[in-house]
Amino acid sequence: MRNIIRKIKNKKIIPLIISSIFLILYLFLPYSFLTICSGSVSKTINVGDVIFYKKIDSSYSLQEGDIIVFKNRLKKENIKLVHRIVKVQNYKDEIAGYYTKGDASDNIDQFFVYPDDVVGLYIGKINRIGYPIVLINKFISNFNGTRELYD
Repeated sequence: MRNIIRKIKNKKIIPLIISSIFLILYLFLPYSFLTICSGSVSKTINVGDVIFYKKIDSSYSLQEGDIIVFKNRLKKENIKLVHRIVKVQNYKDEIAGYYTKGDASDNIDQFFVYPDDVVGLYIGKINRIGYPIVLINKFISNFNGTRELYD
């Protein structure tokens, strides 16, 4: 009986440990995370996955094939997008910006990503643990009569 009680107590502490790891990553290390709420990179990263990314600034050297997290200048909301770099655009021996696309699309994005808009470089993911966030996002979008935040 005591062994069963110990196993139950240990299972209750697992979410606390996972939450603590996320908090430490977010606050103290040069890493962060976000939940994927759209299928634009679905060949690599799926809806509901939580990705981890290294926080970077415009001086970081990026190359074709890197998956980046960036702010979209075209949207007024503070939304971060995750796409793959398909072309690095140089101007006078400096990086002017990046052309990106989602892995689920054959088309290059219609907008240009400037180095100042890039916030991170993808380093890994945990599959499907972000579904509660996706559901909350859909509920809020439907409740407010707005479109989804992460299209």
